[in-house]
Amino acid sequence: MMPPSDYADLIVKQIKNYSKFKYINDSKYGAIYFGGGTPTVLGSEGLRKILRALKNYLPLTEDCEITIETTISELSDEKIEMFYNEGVNRFSIGVQTFSDNGRATLGRLGNQEIVIEKLNQIKEIGFSFYSLIINEKATLAKTIEDSKDFYERNFEREKMFFNIISNKALDNGFEFLELTKIVKQNGDKYKYIVRRHNGEDTLPIGAGAGGYIGNTLIMNSLKMDDFREEVENTEKRRGIKVNSYYDLVKKVIGQVQMTNIDLDIVEDEKIKECVKNFMEKLVKENFVEKESDKYFLTNKGIFWGNNISNEVSNLLIKNIFIKGRYL
Repeated sequence: MMPPSDYADLIVKQIKNYSKFKYINDSKYGAIYFGGGTPTVLGSEGLRKILRALKNYLPLTEDCEITIETTISELSDEKIEMFYNEGVNRFSIGVQTFSDNGRATLGRLGNQEIVIEKLNQIKEIGFSFYSLIINEKATLAKTIEDSKDFYERNFEREKMFFNIISNKALDNGFEFLELTKIVKQNGDKYKYIVRRHNGEDTLPIGAGAGGYIGNTLIMNSLKMDDFREEVENTEKRRGIKVNSYYDLVKKVIGQVQMTNIDLDIVEDEKIKECVKNFMEKLVKENFVEKESDKYFLTNKGIFWGNNISNEVSNLLIKNIFIKGRYL
């Protein structure tokens, strides 16, 4: 569904509203992520208005990462030039697959040659980073000797794909930045998600956006009439207030997502000991390697990373809430 004609103006007004709060003005924001369909449904002028409002009204760091989530077919030369002129420095591009047959099957516009040409154009213009989202249906037959092997259990098949992709990437100078992100060493910083994993604030901008401000969870309405009402009456907004234990759980789980765990962030000694004992068990099973007092997920651990994250989350919740540490 297309947004109303004044949607860009509504977002600009919401940004201006945020700028009136001392807490926000006293903060610094190091990453902006432009996603959720906005970059594809708004024209260049609307996008330009929003980008300029972000820079004019919010306290951004000098090296702020500004990401545009988009597809190759939506990146016209005119939009690329506009994004560059307005300070965008990173793209998250849904390539899905470089295979011509695969792109046709998935309904993606443009063949392999066009995709590669557009990506090279983006690099040559001067954009620092771009993230390529590859669909699991991409052609892997070139690297799988026997594509007809039958795997009765689905996770065995997934492990095979994971090992092929991770080994090939690691052998060619890439590294895991996060459970779902493989990047060139010293390349993509992925600031917007790193900051969220660190428990830093996220300002929700636009209909349906969710965020975290101070110690409050807040969600913008997805329905346009309700969102418009929220923008017009910012002082009446409500959220869910959380405490320091929420931050602790969020930060520890964030570290698991970033593939390395430093228990120094856990101040409660009994809770720290519980998590440490769990990590030591993972070391014995080769899910984790220990260096000094820090733990790093192995490739095996990264494959099972979300399961490990879930177990750590349950462990923290059990020890904080069920055993009565929460006051």
